[in-house]
Amino acid sequence: MFSNTEDTGHKNRTRAIMLAAGFLVVAVAAVIIVYSARQAPEPGASPVQAQGLPNAKRAGDPEFEKYRGLVSLVNKKFFTQANMLGQRQALAKGDIANFTDRVILGVELRGKVIGKDGSVLATVLASPVPKVYEKILPGGSVPYSVTIDGVPQKAELDDITLELEGLVFGE
Repeated sequence: MFSNTEDTGHKNRTRAIMLAAGFLVVAVAAVIIVYSARQAPEPGASPVQAQGLPNAKRAGDPEFEKYRGLVSLVNKKFFTQANMLGQRQALAKGDIANFTDRVILGVELRGKVIGKDGSVLATVLASPVPKVYEKILPGGSVPYSVTIDGVPQKAELDDITLELEGLVFGE
């Protein structure tokens, strides 16, 4: 008998408010995602460097110094590329050759990207052994691939280096 137009008007207003609030939430989320994707990391704001392999022999240790020249990085290739996010990264590939008479259970490599002014633009500590390969037998070799992230897009590069940082020997 009676038509309740007040309830229908209230429902329509509530739906319109909920719809507007939903669009607003989606728009804010989209702006946040787009803004965060466009912001490149600052060169000095890289995360804390990994501490490296436990029990590794490093520069200054007599055992490391004795075997440093007998563990070689051969067939080295360096290049830069864009990752899937469009950020610039440096890659180093090659082989780690073990010319010692001992089994190597751990290898730490320090990769650096050096700018035209001589400053270090990006660095990484990688452990291809034991993370990718379990060990390197005497007289053997294994391939490595080290990725150095955080290379500034517009910086002029002078060099990409890779050096032996630490070794873990087997018995």
